[in-house]
Amino acid sequence: TGRGEAPLPFWYQIHKVMAGLLDMHRYCGNQQGLDVARRLGDWACAGAAEVNDESFQEMLAIEHGGINEAFVALHARTGDPKYLKLSLRFNHKAVIGPAMKRIDALNGLHANTQFPKFIGAGRQYEFTCDESLKTAAEFFWQAVVRERSYCIGGNSDGEMFTPKKTLSCALGPSTCETCNTYNMLRLTRRLFALDPRAEYADYYERALWNHILASQNPENGMMCYYVPLKTGCAKGRLNPTGFSTPEDS
Repeated sequence: TGRGEAPLPFWYQIHKVMAGLLDMHRYCGNQQGLDVARRLGDWACAGAAEVNDESFQEMLAIEHGGINEAFVALHARTGDPKYLKLSLRFNHKAVIGPAMKRIDALNGLHANTQFPKFIGAGRQYEFTCDESLKTAAEFFWQAVVRERSYCIGGNSDGEMFTPKKTLSCALGPSTCETCNTYNMLRLTRRLFALDPRAEYADYYERALWNHILASQNPENGMMCYYVPLKTGCAKGRLNPTGFSTPEDS
């Protein structure tokens, strides 16, 4: 912007648009949704071609949603390999790279930024048969579920991954961001489709019942952003974020 502000999460927004277009085609049979998605994909391919790999990776330090998953989904729908190639360029090496080597480098990272990267990696594996992508997705799941999750299946404190060795000390009013668990369920479903293990099904049940459903107001279906686990904290009006409302949350 030229005024010292951080750049907007541009690709994060493009991912949401792309996902909506593809859903319109998949669930509603709307051909126009796919046509517009392809044009958006072509536009992204042309723009990405102008950026070298080093600068591209620097760009990915900003939250960019599941844009890698969006383009591999477009490849799956159209069969055009250029969208798969673009999807792979959107893999954030600083985060996915360590997971490929089974290294947990998550301390201090903004938690929900990371989940979509691995959902995309798992989807990419289906079309590339690159075992390192599958390893990354599986290891991330294991690191988060086995060592970074609370009893209800949620994770993070104040949106951040805290040191796993002191997880029991990270029990504040802002634990268990609901967005994280939603994305973990999506990743779990992807991994279960590749390898239907009981551990995946057990986690899915635990997180769905104890976090996702518990985050909803039974009176009107509204949700809370966090499910606080600190003693004395409560959901709803006593929660700093409170339950959402239909129009102004």
